[in-house]
Amino acid sequence: GVIHLQIFYKPKYLFQFMGLIGSGLMFITGVLLLISLIAGNLFLTMSMSLDYNNVKDKLITDVKNTQQENGKINEITNNFNSAIMGCQNNSQYEFNSGEIGYTFVIPCEVVLRGQEATIDYAIEKFVNDSYYREYECGFWKCADNSATVFVSETAKNYWTQKFYLSLLVSAVLALIVFFLLEKKKSIFFDLGVLIIISALPLLGINWIISSFSFADILFLKAINVFRIMLLLGIALILTGIIFKFWGFAFNKNESFSKEEVEEIVKEEVSKSKGK
Repeated sequence: GVIHLQIFYKPKYLFQFMGLIGSGLMFITGVLLLISLIAGNLFLTMSMSLDYNNVKDKLITDVKNTQQENGKINEITNNFNSAIMGCQNNSQYEFNSGEIGYTFVIPCEVVLRGQEATIDYAIEKFVNDSYYREYECGFWKCADNSATVFVSETAKNYWTQKFYLSLLVSAVLALIVFFLLEKKKSIFFDLGVLIIISALPLLGINWIISSFSFADILFLKAINVFRIMLLLGIALILTGIIFKFWGFAFNKNESFSKEEVEEIVKEEVSKSKGK
């Protein structure tokens, strides 16, 4: 009871108590901001990595290797003679693959280039159609039925939306930190440091997920995002340093000596007496 009375009736203890609360809020907000920045970096990495031009070649290679290992690519090889015969009177050859549940439509001009060209075209067409496939279910519900949703335009759009959400949350938290800071000009320096720290996990992310199938595709652009965040963090730190020195120089130029202050006071007093 005595301690509580001392806090609320003695300004010194009250200020100390309020300072303690402010420090606690600053710590919690800073931690939340760091988590939000890390999440945003991961979302941005997956969004950039899942661009079709980035995943196309790797997907084609992985699918081709997987089909060869499972023997499913022989289905195209076994149907190649039928494709040659079918192209005598048609402009394209169609056959339905029961093993992978996909109907291949191959132009006859490709078939006439040979078996290897036909296989490459078929796999590239399969990868393209799988990537741009429209999923009517939600992202995570679709994942239960088809793993291909993780490497698709649907996944890219999903992670892009999550990145923008994390960006909004980070902006709100950064604003709260700004109001909690005693020295407002240090916000640029502090935010720059947090951004650089949040980007560090991206350096080891490829090593962590290398043992998971197809997971490395999701983080193809991890090093690119790290460089972007590193440059952004450095830019903010330099901005903070410039503001600090500019404020110091401004305050120094605006300072007055004791004699100058006394002279200004005398002039103002003389003016009031004259009036």
